[in-house]
Amino acid sequence: MNHNEAQMIKIIVASLALALALSVGAVQAAPKSPPRPVVSDAQGYAQQPVHATQQVAQVQIKPGNTTDRIKGASAAYFAIDGSGAITVTPEGATAMNAQTDNVTYTLTVTATNNGGTGTGTVTVLVKIGVPVIPPNQSFTMTAPVSAGQQIGVVQASGTPTSWQITGATP
Repeated sequence: MNHNEAQMIKIIVASLALALALSVGAVQAAPKSPPRPVVSDAQGYAQQPVHATQQVAQVQIKPGNTTDRIKGASAAYFAIDGSGAITVTPEGATAMNAQTDNVTYTLTVTATNNGGTGTGTVTVLVKIGVPVIPPNQSFTMTAPVSAGQQIGVVQASGTPTSWQITGATP
């Protein structure tokens, strides 16, 4: 190999190295997807009367920037916001206030982002309200009064299931 051929080989090798360096520099790393969301399981509670927009549970969703959904047979009774707060919808408040027994709702919270989907389970116990009898209700009757005669109607909230007179003032 003569001197000119050796120079030509050096130039070709140098050109290939430069082209390789330029190609490697031009390759960009693919953008990373966020990690798949993790949704914490949670428990919640409400007591009648239940109001629309009332918060009944809180879930932790990591990382943020997810689309959150509630699934389950009673999903229409609940809503979830971006912070993981679970609230009662107007439809849910109506249904929950019509209950005459305690009810536990089991919900599946699903969070989705570019990294995938995560789920968590939320149970919400709705207890029937404790009966509340407003004070100072009074009734007037005129003698003579017959046995079994109605002299008034006691007002109460919380759907009482039984009544008993525990005291009277003449």
